[in-house]
Amino acid sequence: MKEGFWSSTNKPIPNGIRIDQDIIELLTKLCKLESIASKRRFKGSSKCRVCGQRNGSVEFTYKGWTWPSGFKHYIEDHWVRPSKDFISLVLSMPDFDSTDDIVYKLSEEFTRRRRDGR
Repeated sequence: MKEGFWSSTNKPIPNGIRIDQDIIELLTKLCKLESIASKRRFKGSSKCRVCGQRNGSVEFTYKGWTWPSGFKHYIEDHWVRPSKDFISLVLSMPDFDSTDDIVYKLSEEFTRRRRDGR
């Protein structure tokens, strides 16, 4: 299943969701989910269909779901609501304890250093 992919004829529709505690939890868990999801990198980057911001060049895959790296931007900045099924997937992620947070931060640092050639 795919989430957050748009075309020139299929643009994201902002629907006025508020950034409340539920959305903050969704975005927090989505960030952590992206740290463990399979990644597929592309040359070049996509641009936001609403404001033109660069949205990255990574596609994430987890448990049969695929979404682009810029999907968080649509949720945060343009109030695009993910599908109920995608929200369920993300919110089903267990809460991370402090050990998991350390591993997550180390993973991010390792990825950044590898990308920067260090």
